[in-house]
Amino acid sequence: MASTAAPSSEKTASLRAADYADLSPEDASEAMTKAGVSFESALRALNEQVEALEQTDLGLDDAIEIYAFGAQLRHFCERRLREAEMKIEQLTTAAGEATGTKPFDG
Repeated sequence: MASTAAPSSEKTASLRAADYADLSPEDASEAMTKAGVSFESALRALNEQVEALEQTDLGLDDAIEIYAFGAQLRHFCERRLREAEMKIEQLTTAAGEATGTKPFDG
């Protein structure tokens, strides 16, 4: 039986825009997953990007770079949330409870 204890420390990985600059949001999301980026750290970084975009003294090129990295982070976070939802549906279905949605098949 799997342990139900929460991990003792959050897995952290580098979240620098330069590391993902030439990647599409989908490819960046995959790279973040492989690098061990946690949902929580990506969400924090996304919030930082939003705050940076709200600054009025940004140049156009800086704003575009920040926006692009934010789009990559958003894609990663949405993907992780979809994966979590599918896992919950599988667990709920396995427990014999109705989920109200079609279970994920793999």
